[in-house]
Amino acid sequence: MEIFPVMAIIAGVVFLKERLKREELMAMIIMLFGSVYSVDGRWSIVGKGVIFTLLAGCTGAAQLLIAKAYAKRIHPNVMVTYRVGIAAMFLGIWACLSGRLALKADLKYWLITLLGAFLGPCASFLFTFRSYYYWELSKASMLLTLQPFLVLPMAYIFLGTLPNPKEFLGGLIILAGALWLAFIQVKK
Repeated sequence: MEIFPVMAIIAGVVFLKERLKREELMAMIIMLFGSVYSVDGRWSIVGKGVIFTLLAGCTGAAQLLIAKAYAKRIHPNVMVTYRVGIAAMFLGIWACLSGRLALKADLKYWLITLLGAFLGPCASFLFTFRSYYYWELSKASMLLTLQPFLVLPMAYIFLGTLPNPKEFLGGLIILAGALWLAFIQVKK
């Protein structure tokens, strides 16, 4: 589901009074249809994942909304440093208190974890927060909907899996809406 950028687009419209064109709204409806189609008839298998994804989308949208609101006053490097640092602190405290701090992991797992921590929460949000200097939250989030172009090949390369036919078709419908949103932004 491409819920994270869609929730951010909605947050930009509701809280920052950004405007959506009718064709942008239609593209988002197509994406929503693709998401519903992908999970239709399989709620018992994927239901909890969908709920957690929706919660992640809501909290992620709140984060992007806060970042956009302060993008002109606080440098993106500072926002990302606090974002990553505070999260690392909370996770470190939780790991120590729960007794689940696994320091005896092999070096390859530490390297993969550090690379993932840099690419995901650090580099990706640094670029996202920097885009707020130039674009509205909703417009920047529309381009984030193109992430499946990167995720699908990486899932196959690193995990050796691809979606089943119904998930693939639902994903294509979502991607069609995402491409439409991106095309609308590029032609401006």
